[in-house]
Parts: sequence; structure tokens; C-alpha cells
Amino acid sequence: MKYYRVSEEDLKSLIRDSAELNHLESAGVDNWCGYSMRWEMLEDEGYDNYDDLVKDGLASYEGIK
Repeated sequence: MKYYRVSEEDLKSLIRDSAELNHLESAGVDNWCGYSMRWEMLEDEGYDNYDDLVKDGLASYEGIK
């Protein structure tokens, strides 16, 4: 397992965003009109999938041992 140094501000944002997404999905957001647009937005940002976006995001953090 690899570990990364993350600022408290970034960690709080990640936790908040994760909780918000979980609540939206629990509320059925995946059935909402426009939900499928996320793939188009991802492609517009130059990504084929979320794994590639995550790899780029990890590059902005310092790895620690």
C-alpha cells in the first residue's frame, strides 16, 4: 500500500465530497435527468475514465514511506 501526504484542507474536502456523493446516490441521483452527462464532462477534460483522472490527481500529492 502506498501512502500520501495530504493537507487537512484537502482531506476535509475529500471526505465532504465523498459523503455528498454517497447521499446523492442514496437519494437516487443516478436516475436524474443529466446524470449521464458526467461521462461527457470527463471526456471534455481529456479522460477516458475516472481511473486516469485519479492517477493525475495522485501526482499532485507527495508520496511517503
